[in-house]
Amino acid sequence: MSSQSDGLMMALQDLSTYAGLSRHRRIKLYFLGMVLFNACLYLIIYRGHKDVVTGRQVSTSKPHDLGVISSRDLSKVACDPEVIKDIVRHHGENAKEQEGKLCPKNTKTGEEPSRGFLSRFLEWWHSGSEDNSTNTHRSLSASHDYNLVLNEPEVCRTKGRNETDVFLLVCVFTIHSNFERRKAIRETWGSQKIVRGKQIMTLFMLGKSKNQYHQRLVELESKRHGDIIMEDFVDSYQNLTLKTIMTMKWTSQYCSDVNYVMKTDDDMYINYDALITHLTDPETPKTKHFVGNKFSGNAPIRNPKSKWYVPKKMYSNPRYPSFCSGTGYVMSGDIPARAYNMSLHTRFLYLEDVYMGLCMKKLKIKMTGHSGFHIDNQPYKYCAYKRMITTHGKTTTEMYRIWEDQGSRAGTICVGIHKPLHRH
Repeated sequence: MSSQSDGLMMALQDLSTYAGLSRHRRIKLYFLGMVLFNACLYLIIYRGHKDVVTGRQVSTSKPHDLGVISSRDLSKVACDPEVIKDIVRHHGENAKEQEGKLCPKNTKTGEEPSRGFLSRFLEWWHSGSEDNSTNTHRSLSASHDYNLVLNEPEVCRTKGRNETDVFLLVCVFTIHSNFERRKAIRETWGSQKIVRGKQIMTLFMLGKSKNQYHQRLVELESKRHGDIIMEDFVDSYQNLTLKTIMTMKWTSQYCSDVNYVMKTDDDMYINYDALITHLTDPETPKTKHFVGNKFSGNAPIRNPKSKWYVPKKMYSNPRYPSFCSGTGYVMSGDIPARAYNMSLHTRFLYLEDVYMGLCMKKLKIKMTGHSGFHIDNQPYKYCAYKRMITTHGKTTTEMYRIWEDQGSRAGTICVGIHKPLHRH
């Protein structure tokens, strides 16, 4: 009872300082006032009286409970478990516990003892308010308890042995509908398995699609090519961070001995020859190495209309840590497991490249910039493309054209090829 009294006092204090309430609570207060106002009208005008409306007698029986809480009683809600799991996982809570709280009809747990109106009112009043969060860091962390839908557990293993021979694992972020892009990658730059004596494995990373037709086609595509990794979170732009965490987790479990790991997108053209040249350079670190197109000192975009909008409640600092563009970055093989473990204790942010920057900062791993990583669509020139590692925004037609031209002119001598590119 003392906790209820304390809670009631907090609610009364909030009511007495209306101007200082959060927007969330002001909406609740307005809604509560409207309910009470209508309840008073009902008691004054209708209670205990009969009237005739369009020839029928108005019932004087006791109306259903008009309380705000009873009309929103969660025990009457039956939710889609998949939707609830996505919401819960996105915010890092335990999926089964939260499904039991949000969708009691979906669980077989014992019923909670009945609570009085005061307890339910206080719970409703304090729910959703930012200033009453008891464990904000945990509730907004990127806990990752998703399950693999499509997996290729043996791709990094050599037949007959447990050790991996894979030097570079390339993880291409794609979506279900981009069938032609995956086909183009398999037939162009992603077709290379051995470059300069180093084995390369190229895989495609996806979440699960709400489009059952696309989902089924990707499953068939996976059976044919054996190069797709998928978990059961919903594949969307807002879930790119989940896809990144999936990549770190999968690599640490199934390709833990790989030397380097690359993350890139399906509209990129990757020059494996230049990349392998960089990674085998004696000056390139073999551990704690994170390289790409580096950004430093960038401020969060607070404009809600922007694709990259980040409100202060999601990220309050005025500047992001240093990070490498998500269009293409490479890390040494010791990082994925450490990054995955750190992600479980890092506040969720849907900008996956910035999120990786946050994890690397906590791990004290320095980001390295490299002039070979381009985030824009570089016009095609044979020698220029022999030097660069990545270029962005390529159509499937361009991929084929570049690949064919690079192959047909393989003997062409370009000045400065394989010399170390600028690092910063």
